[in-house]
Amino acid sequence: MTIFEKLNLLERIHNLINRKATGSPEQLAQMIGYSKQQTLRLIGDLKALGMPIDYDRERCTYFYSEKVDFKIQILIETDKEKNIKGGKNIIFFRQRHFLASSRNIFELENGFKGTSPNP
Repeated sequence: MTIFEKLNLLERIHNLINRKATGSPEQLAQMIGYSKQQTLRLIGDLKALGMPIDYDRERCTYFYSEKVDFKIQILIETDKEKNIKGGKNIIFFRQRHFLASSRNIFELENGFKGTSPNP
């Protein structure tokens, strides 16, 4: 699975959780076409990103314990953009790929975690 396929799958799972429409782990696995164990790993990946995911045993569905906005953003800067000068609020990302959620920004390469990377 490529990183783009995984990001797309995580976004799909997020949308199901947001609508409280996942069903049980087995049902969710069937919906997305993965095994139960793979699905539980994907839920774990979302939790590792800081997503407040809980499971309602009475309704048999995953849900967010607080409001969450999930956005995936990949930024790639070329040499042309490196020469642009701007104000203090402009941050340049030199050939780094970032996964952004409303809570954190995680670099997908080299294990960097933080919200203000050094260019």
